[in-house]
Amino acid sequence: MGYLRTTFTIYILWASTYETKIKGVYKIQKKIIRIMTFSNYRQESRPLFQSLGLLNIYELNFYLIAIFVHSYLPGNLPSVFKDYFSTLK
Repeated sequence: MGYLRTTFTIYILWASTYETKIKGVYKIQKKIIRIMTFSNYRQESRPLFQSLGLLNIYELNFYLIAIFVHSYLPGNLPSVFKDYFSTLK
C-alpha cells in the first residue's frame, strides 16, 4: 500500500520540478524505512532500501519516466501524448 501511495505521489510531483518538494518526500521516506527496519535514526538509508528491494523516490521517479518514454517512443500511448515531446530526426 505504501509503495502504491509513493507511486501516486510521484505522479503528482512529476509536474513539479522543484527539488525541495521531492527532497521533503525523500526525507520522510528515509524515516519510514528506518522505522520499518528498526534502525537507528542516523543509519545510512541506501543499504536499507537495497536490503528490502525498494527504490527511493528519486530512483522510482527515474524508473516511471523511463517507462513513460519507453511507451511513448513506439507510439503506445494515447493520442493526447502525440506532441508531448519534440524528437530529433
